[in-house]
Amino acid sequence: MSKVISASAMRDRLLARVQAAPKHDDWVRVLGTPGHRELLGLIARHAPPSIGALAELAGRAQPNVSRTLSALHSAGLIEVVSDGRRSVPRMTEMGISKARELGLLPASEAPTAPDAKQIGS
Repeated sequence: MSKVISASAMRDRLLARVQAAPKHDDWVRVLGTPGHRELLGLIARHAPPSIGALAELAGRAQPNVSRTLSALHSAGLIEVVSDGRRSVPRMTEMGISKARELGLLPASEAPTAPDAKQIGS
C-alpha cells in the first residue's frame, strides 16, 4: 500500500526542507562526496551563468547536478539565485572558505563573479 500526499503538502515539505537553516556540520557530510567537491570547485573557479552551463562544464546530466546543488545548498555552501528564467549557482562565504580549505580554490584567487561587469564597457 502506498502513501499518497497532496501536491500542496509535498510543496510545503520541500519548501520547509529548503528554507531550514543548515546544520553546523552538514558541510562535512556533503563534501565527503567527490562529486559534490567537484561541483563546488567548478562553481568557485568558473562561476557558471546557469545550472545548465554548470552541467555542461561538469559533463553531467542536469538532474544529477541539480541534486548535488540541493545538497550543497542545504549545507550552506552555495545559494541559487533566480536571474530571469535562469537559476545561477553562487558561492556563500562559507562555501568560499571551505573551497579554499580543500584546495578547490587557491587562497590567492577570488571566486569569479558571474555578474561582474567592467566599468566603462
